[in-house]
Formats: sequence, C-alpha cells, structure tokens
Amino acid sequence: AFAKKYPGHAGMEIQKAVLKTHIAIARQMKRPISLHCVRAYGTLADMLQEAVDGKDSMALKVVLHSFAGSPEMANTFIKANEACYFSFSGGIRKLKA
Repeated sequence: AFAKKYPGHAGMEIQKAVLKTHIAIARQMKRPISLHCVRAYGTLADMLQEAVDGKDSMALKVVLHSFAGSPEMANTFIKANEACYFSFSGGIRKLKA
C-alpha cells in the first residue's frame, strides 16, 4: 500500500537495512546519528534497542530530529538508548496533554 501511495520511496525493509548500515558506520567513526522518523517509532525504538544490546549504550549517540511522539514513546527511546536526544518542531504545540 505504501509503495502505491508513494511511488519512488523505499519500503520499510530497505529503510531498515540502510539504518543498520548507518548505525554501523556511526559506531565505527564514533559519530552521532540524526534520525527523522515518521509513523514508525516502535520499529525504530526496537532497532535502536537491538543496536545497543550488550554494548555500551552511550557509545551510540542518537538525535531524533523533529520528534512528535508521545512522552511515553520518548521514554521508550531513552530506555532503548541512554544517549538519545530529541529536537522538536512547531508541531509539538498541536499535541494534547
């Protein structure tokens, strides 16, 4: 359904493979990664948890750019990776408490 709605965009499996490579390069070069996530927070949190399992979670620094998830989802990311930071856009004003 996604491919029909957004032709020319990579599907989830391709995006996950690219992210795994991105994480590996960031670790190797000791650089942070900046990610923008749309409608896949659970998948991303799982992937970050998998990336730090058994490793120093502070070694992989992650910035979730323009985060629009819930406070509970933010806690999920922090639990998955202690070195997780967030930036917010103007859309955060639209969130209801």
